[in-house]
Amino acid sequence: MNYIQRALDETIFDEVHLWNYTRSLDDEVWVRSLESDKIKIFDVADKKDKWREVWGHYDAVTHKDDVFFKIDDDMVHIDIESLSTLKKITESKGDSFHMAVPVILNSMSDKVNLSVPHRHRIPVLSANDIDFSSPGWGVCHGKEAEMLHYYYLSASDKFKIKVPDAVVPLRQPLHTHIAAFKGSRFEYIQEYISRDDWHDEVVNTVTLTNDKKIDNLIIPRFGGCHLSFGTQDPWMNISHLLELYRVKFTS
Repeated sequence: MNYIQRALDETIFDEVHLWNYTRSLDDEVWVRSLESDKIKIFDVADKKDKWREVWGHYDAVTHKDDVFFKIDDDMVHIDIESLSTLKKITESKGDSFHMAVPVILNSMSDKVNLSVPHRHRIPVLSANDIDFSSPGWGVCHGKEAEMLHYYYLSASDKFKIKVPDAVVPLRQPLHTHIAAFKGSRFEYIQEYISRDDWHDEVVNTVTLTNDKKIDNLIIPRFGGCHLSFGTQDPWMNISHLLELYRVKFTS
């Protein structure tokens, strides 16, 4: 929560909504302890269908001009300066879905790296480390994921790809660990939220791009890191990594 509080302190965020679907009593107690006048807790009634409930809570009339950030709870680092930049871009870009790409452990990372000249690719990774052409690179093996974390911890600034913002039309479902958008977007989302096949990432990264011709703006110079996908966890020392991130970014 360190970056969330900093974003509130620096008025990047006005208010934070934490959607509670914790799996243990200890986690729930911790989430409840965070509640304040600017951090509000919302309980998810149906954990199996949580994303329909979360996205359905908001509407385009009430929140038309508000800037929303969708942030996963397992983001272990977010660069605050990048977050401020993302907000400014979103305020000026209408209905686009602005995906700030956490460069490691995100299936969009490969797409971004392959869309820019080789000299702009992440300098701390060599061809012997990761095959960037591999289709499933973003959901790599846990040991590869762990290695990427160690790279990030040693040189996080080098993971900001210094290229201009690129509009990338996405035609396949992709993970959006961090995204920012205008509240007016909820008008479109409401058209799809009642469908049996509703999936928030598919609707936001594919359906609205195809049906409504709304661009997805990938921001490659964003700084941040996603912890893991569940399939990677058995091969990763999660508690050790979390401690390393705590020491490096909050001490």
